[in-house]
Amino acid sequence: MPRLHRVRRRTLRALMPAALLASAFTTGLFADDAPTIRTIAPSKSFLLVSVDDMRGSVERFKKTPLHELWKSETVQTAVADEWKEFNESISKRLEELGLPEDTLSWPVSGGLAMFLERNEELDTSEPMFVAIADWGDGADKMAAFFDASLAEVAKETPDAIETKEIRGRKATIFTPPTPAPQEPDPFSGMGADPMPKIEKIVYVRDGSRFLLSSGTYAMEDALTAIDVPPTKLVTDEEDARGALQQIGSGDVVAILRTGPLAPMVEQMAMGPAALVLPLLGQLFGDIQAYGFSVTVDAPVGMLDSTITVYTPEGRKGLLTLVDEGPVAPAPAIVPQDAIGYSHINVAFGKTMDLVDSIVAGMPEEFAENIDQSLQMYGPTLRKAFAVLGPDVHVYTAISQPITPDSESSTVAIACSDEQAVIPLINMFAPMMGFESRDFVGQTI
Repeated sequence: MPRLHRVRRRTLRALMPAALLASAFTTGLFADDAPTIRTIAPSKSFLLVSVDDMRGSVERFKKTPLHELWKSETVQTAVADEWKEFNESISKRLEELGLPEDTLSWPVSGGLAMFLERNEELDTSEPMFVAIADWGDGADKMAAFFDASLAEVAKETPDAIETKEIRGRKATIFTPPTPAPQEPDPFSGMGADPMPKIEKIVYVRDGSRFLLSSGTYAMEDALTAIDVPPTKLVTDEEDARGALQQIGSGDVVAILRTGPLAPMVEQMAMGPAALVLPLLGQLFGDIQAYGFSVTVDAPVGMLDSTITVYTPEGRKGLLTLVDEGPVAPAPAIVPQDAIGYSHINVAFGKTMDLVDSIVAGMPEEFAENIDQSLQMYGPTLRKAFAVLGPDVHVYTAISQPITPDSESSTVAIACSDEQAVIPLINMFAPMMGFESRDFVGQTI
């Protein structure tokens, strides 16, 4: 069983986006057996993002103190201008399209997948996407919005819109305008453009579901998967399955697979950047997938985010420095009114041994310069790291009254011998612009 690296974050830091999102969610119909991004995404997808039950997420969000905070007079006053501007822009847009105020709503469920397709003409691998959203009983109103928007584009630029039939559905194909020529990039020779221009966007309505893709072939494959469910899904791939098993359930779940992404990474790392690639294995080991999830009203927090790293061969490199610890109450240093808190276990004492092993595997021309720095700073670093950790606490607080500058973050690292760390601070703090001073009997 591959070892698990997991970092939990209990936070209200996402107050603004989460509350804005949740307050706009709509209720609707949701069928467990309906097609989702997991069932239509190509098995070669490198990115998969899934939100399976937005309605349930909203209902759980409304039960949390986070929702109460969002509805409080203090927060509503702080966001009043931005919220008013947002609502007015939506109303103006709907009026321009001749649609009623209740047209827009959030989907019941949705998801996105990205994958690479080979462009033989350019001899490159290009990223493509397919997205799906189910609007339930709000589908007709959303279709009216999409149709009116596309009709407006067709009226202004007729050549930008065309329609065709794909697997018995009407498909609208939008060709974005060609961007104006830009000055040559002096660094363009260092690697391929990771996100080339999307040439076509395809839109299809399928009942209460709406699909978007970056090409007709991608749309045809997605609709085929709806009509004839595939026998093997992207979630059946070993790396995807492993990451999903580690991350468990969540209101929002995402995975990033390194194998299918490798061709694009190699393109980006052409030229001088290619020298970095051999070091990645030493730094991180064989990472086959990353996982991320957010759960609303979870047992350990109102918004509980989980990050996982799927490494079948076990953790190597930097990952060996971080370990999962038990979920425990926050220490006294964390104030009661903190809005976010994270606890990470870091084996600082192993840092210098890891650095030595990485440097030993570097090309001689790079290792020589680093060796000189290690001879100068190594003893001080080793002595300091030996007494640090493993507990690292990170918390976020907001001062009253709430303003754009109210938020502050603090990182606290356990230390068993402060005298051993002072030389490290004295050595590197001035380089980063820090100055020491006395404060209530302490040096800060």
